[in-house]
Amino acid sequence: MIWRAEALSFGVAVGAYLLGSIPFGLILTRLAAERQLNLSISLRNFLLTHLPRTAAALREAVARLDRAERAPGARLNRQIAAELLADLMG
Repeated sequence: MIWRAEALSFGVAVGAYLLGSIPFGLILTRLAAERQLNLSISLRNFLLTHLPRTAAALREAVARLDRAERAPGARLNRQIAAELLADLMG
């Protein structure tokens, strides 16, 4: 069976079957873009090297970062991300 990304919603495409065939960084970028969350290159690289390589971990991390960024005066950086995601990374 051939999977066409445009034929699937991204939430379905990030199932266990397709996670291995889609670059991990692309999944992170797509999830962040869906929430209009701008990740700096250094923050993105930090997340890619420290988060577990699962779709669930990525979804949870992006959701937490999105909530944190929406706080008044908030600005995401590696230190804040490490604090917010310590339980996912550890």
